[in-house]
Amino acid sequence: MLKPHGVQLRIAQIADLSTVDWYGHVTFMIWVTGCNLRCPYCFNAALRDLNSGQAIDLEALKRRISRGLSLIEAVGVTGGEPLLQADAVTALFRWAKAVGLQTFLNSNLTVLSALKPLVEERLVDYVATDIRSPSDPHLFAEATRLPPSLAEGCLNEFWASVRLLRDAGIPVEFRITVVPEWNDNPSLIRRMASEIAPYADRLILQQFEPSPGVPEEEFRRKPRTSREVLVQLARIALEIGIEKVFITTRERGRERIRL
Repeated sequence: MLKPHGVQLRIAQIADLSTVDWYGHVTFMIWVTGCNLRCPYCFNAALRDLNSGQAIDLEALKRRISRGLSLIEAVGVTGGEPLLQADAVTALFRWAKAVGLQTFLNSNLTVLSALKPLVEERLVDYVATDIRSPSDPHLFAEATRLPPSLAEGCLNEFWASVRLLRDAGIPVEFRITVVPEWNDNPSLIRRMASEIAPYADRLILQQFEPSPGVPEEEFRRKPRTSREVLVQLARIALEIGIEKVFITTRERGRERIRL
């Protein structure tokens, strides 16, 4: 007789040991499938479809993690959008905390109802999120390719999630992928940095890397963001008052920028 499946997580990839996703922490990282946004410059666009990748039983995943317990500090989930599979992620994090691991969530923070239980149960230790536009529904719609009515709701959920995490004392790392001739305008970065400054544990300005997997042709044709531009924009964020500002580039990896 076939046994019924237990809780499953639909995943695209696993890294048994990562030191770069939650920087400074040796983390078992899981990339899940499914995303509710359609950002035109996304380098993980292949993960958008929730039914892509493969389903893995949570018990099997726990066994795999357990084999490396002596080597890792944390379990992390990214995507795609992990909060679209909230039941499985919550169960995984609950188990991780029970065996003494820290937990890391990389989320777009637009599914507040799924985030709340993680926060209320203290199941998440650190959160990373991308900020895609200033707090303007029309700009957010353009950045995510969502209909304006849906974009406004997602933007409201994002800021409500950010406030929830701040009030709970959970640090949030904000990331901006800086795309040439798209969002590399100093005034735009200044506006976004000003909005996140009260909430940011740190800000990472990421180099855009064109690749065949980027979903829109216009963005596949764009050049890689220069390090010089990233440094200039990082200094704007520092002037605003964000204390910890980093850039990431293919040339030099992760660098902390100071005034």
